[in-house]
Amino acid sequence: MSHDPVFHDEEVFETAKVERTLYTDGYREGIVRGKSDWVQQGFDASYSSGARVGARVGRLCGILQARGDDETLRLLRGELTKTNLFHNGDFVHEEVLAKWEERVFQR
Repeated sequence: MSHDPVFHDEEVFETAKVERTLYTDGYREGIVRGKSDWVQQGFDASYSSGARVGARVGRLCGILQARGDDETLRLLRGELTKTNLFHNGDFVHEEVLAKWEERVFQR
């Protein structure tokens, strides 16, 4: 059996092309699966934290609205924004929320 250098080069080229395609497809699939897993974990972790904080803030707003204390409600809404309470999905300002709870509940 003779070895035709042209045929050999084409075979090597096709093999390399198939390997690149499989590698690229595998990489993409890994990225998609990885994102899906991490996004879901992040959502699960942040959802319960956000729900607890949201309920606390909602209770404060409801009490102030029921009292007709529009000025304090305006101040509370200005300070208790999503960007003031959360950083990268983590609840980071417990002391800010606790201060407002103490202020509202002591009235």
